[in-house]
Amino acid sequence: MATHGAAVSNVMFEHLEKIQEHAKFDKILLGLRKRKIIGNTDYNELIRKEPRQQGISLVETISRGGDNAFLALLESFCESGDSNFAKTLLASLEKEDKEYATSLRSALDERQESASSCPEDSSRIISNPEIDVSPNTSAPQFQMQASRKRKASRIPGVQGSASKKGKVSWEYEVSKGTALIFSINKFLNGKKRKLKDLPGYKYDTERLEKLLPKLGIDLYGGKIHENKKTKEIESIVKEVQNHVFEDQSCLVVIFMSHGFENGTLFTYDGIINLQDLWRPFIPTDCSSLKNKPKLFFIQACRGSKDDIPCSVAERTDLDLEDAIPHQADLLISQSTVEEHKSWLNRHEGSWYIQTLCDVLEERKDQDLLHVLTIVGDRVAANFEANNDKGQTVKQMPSFTSTLRKLFYFPTS
Repeated sequence: MATHGAAVSNVMFEHLEKIQEHAKFDKILLGLRKRKIIGNTDYNELIRKEPRQQGISLVETISRGGDNAFLALLESFCESGDSNFAKTLLASLEKEDKEYATSLRSALDERQESASSCPEDSSRIISNPEIDVSPNTSAPQFQMQASRKRKASRIPGVQGSASKKGKVSWEYEVSKGTALIFSINKFLNGKKRKLKDLPGYKYDTERLEKLLPKLGIDLYGGKIHENKKTKEIESIVKEVQNHVFEDQSCLVVIFMSHGFENGTLFTYDGIINLQDLWRPFIPTDCSSLKNKPKLFFIQACRGSKDDIPCSVAERTDLDLEDAIPHQADLLISQSTVEEHKSWLNRHEGSWYIQTLCDVLEERKDQDLLHVLTIVGDRVAANFEANNDKGQTVKQMPSFTSTLRKLFYFPTS
C-alpha cells in the first residue's frame, strides 16, 4: 500500500457515496486512464460495475496506487468540471495527513496553472441507501482447479517423493505447523466507511484457538491478532515471512473481516488485498517454506450480491491464475464466491468458520480437499437467511488449489 494509503482510504470512504454517484464518473475514470493510474482492462471492468462496486474498487485502486494516484484523482475531478469536490477531498485529507495534503495542494495548483484553471460546475449527487455488508452470502457451485501432472524431470517433486523403501509418497510430510490469524471485528470510522462491527467473530476465534492445537498447529506468537491497522498487518506478515520454518512443515493463515470484490479485505483503518497475504510466502520470497503447504482461509464478503437459491448450474468464474500464481503448494479457501456476501451470526459465529471447525474435528483422518468439499456442501445445504427484501439467501464456499499432494493435518 502507498505511504499515505490509509489516509487516502479513509477520505475516500468518507465521501464514497458522492464519488460512486458522481454525475461524471465515467469522465473521472477516463482521466485516471489518461494518467496511467488504471489501464484499459481496469477501465472496461470498472465502467461496467454497479455504483457501489465502482466506488470500492476505486478506493482500492487509488489507496494502493502510490502517492501520485490521489493527485491524479483530484486532477480528474477538476478536469470533469468539479474542482469544488476536489477541494472538499483535500480538506478532508488535511484532517488525516496535513503534510501530504499540503504537498498535493501545491502540486495541483502548479498543474492547474500550467494547464489553465479547470472550469467549475456543480455535480449531481444521487442519494444511495446504505448497503449492509455485515451479513454475508454466496452463489451456486465452486469449481476446484488442480495443477496438471508434469514429468518429474521437468519439475522436481511433482511425481511425489520417494521414501527410503523406494515407494512414492503422494502425501505432504507434516509434523507440525504454524498459524497466523487476523480477526478484524471493529473499524475506525466504521459509520463513514459503512462497515458494521462484527462481534460474531469472537465465537470463531474461540473455536479456532481450541481446535488448532488438536491439529498440531501452533499460533504464531501465541495469540490472535485483532483489529490491526494495515501497516501493522503488513509488518506482522513481513515478520512471519522472515521466520525460519525449519521445524514447521506447513503455514496456515486465517483472515476474518469485511471484504469486497477482487480480493479486497478491510483492516481496522483501511484495506489490504488477499495477494498481500499469500504472495510474501511463495518460494522466491520465503525459501524456508519451499515445497511446504501454505493454506489460507478467508472469512469475508467478496461483493454485495445475495445468493438466491436456484437450480444447480455450472460456474466457471473462478480463475486459478487470477487467484494464485503458478508456484505450487498453495491453497486458498474462501467463505463465498466472487461478488457475493458471506454470512455471520453475531451470537454464534460465521457459517463458514464454524462449519470448517466442525468438519475438521469430525474428519481429522481425511485429506484437506475432501474436508473442504464437505464444508462447501454443508454450508450450502444447512444454512440460509433472509435479506432486506425478504428473500431467502444461501452461501457457497469456494477454494482454489495448487497443492501437489494430499494434505493431512499432523494428528490425522
